[in-house]
Amino acid sequence: MAEEAAQDTFVKAYKKLSTFEERSSLKTWLYRIAYRTALDYARKKRKEVHLDDGMSVQSNAQSALSIIEEKEVTQMVNKSVARLGVDECTVVTLYYLQEMSIKEIAEITDWTQSNIKIKLFRARNNLRSMLEGNRKKLQKS
Repeated sequence: MAEEAAQDTFVKAYKKLSTFEERSSLKTWLYRIAYRTALDYARKKRKEVHLDDGMSVQSNAQSALSIIEEKEVTQMVNKSVARLGVDECTVVTLYYLQEMSIKEIAEITDWTQSNIKIKLFRARNNLRSMLEGNRKKLQKS
């Protein structure tokens, strides 16, 4: 599904290249097309958005236990992010994983900068609550 969405994004961008007005950067324009295409696919498939594992290979000196713990934490965070609403998941992904500025996110999503800040605040609070709940469950077992 992700490969299809990526391919559709580039096809749409190629077809609409003549409409690019350079009011924003090409990167932002392309992200906007990708964002809207991804939303279309999500609506069609009604699947949850999942983040990649993102765990990098650690040095040989790191113990197996810490690698397992890191992977568990990564999985917990990914599951928590996937449980967020579409808007919160989108803003968290663009801001933290794609390292975009709030201004860039506003250009892509058509949300106001203050709305993005609110969504980020709510997403962080929701993630904190979910992760604290998971931590308490782990401590009980």
